[in-house]
Amino acid sequence: MFYKRFKPSITIYIISKDNVFSNQLLLKLEDETDSLVIQDNSIEEFFQEISDNAVTEEIIPIVLVDFDLNTIDNYNAKDGLEVMKEIKTLYPDWEVIIMSDMTSPKIKDDSIQAGILFHVFKNDNTGARIINRIHQIQNSYYLAYKKKMVKASIVIFLSLLTILFISRSFFYYFE
Repeated sequence: MFYKRFKPSITIYIISKDNVFSNQLLLKLEDETDSLVIQDNSIEEFFQEISDNAVTEEIIPIVLVDFDLNTIDNYNAKDGLEVMKEIKTLYPDWEVIIMSDMTSPKIKDDSIQAGILFHVFKNDNTGARIINRIHQIQNSYYLAYKKKMVKASIVIFLSLLTILFISRSFFYYFE
């Protein structure tokens, strides 16, 4: 019941050149999560979106970035790892998920070395795996929030106990 009261809003940014895949993923994420999903075709569009609409502390930002962002128009585009490093430099608390349709172990190893904790191969159950990861992220925020509330409750309890002890001693001294 407490969890239903604390459910931070999530904004998901999809950076992908594959419009068919990202449209399908966008629809699945909008249907199965209570998230705002924003689709960008390039890293430039993503950073423009961030500058236009600042992210507040009440929002959990998650970025889904395609590993291969090269297009015919922009063959020298940054790859997903470079984009992830740039995002993590500017926004270290943001969750970044790399997606690729290549199953090379090197991509996964490079992702792990770059600090990415979640790498998804694009296939039929990509949306379900991303949704599971989103729930894990929500739960970790919930547990951190609950931990803060417990600490605050302990501080308040100890403060009240101290006030009670001081007031009792004060009245005992003046009797």
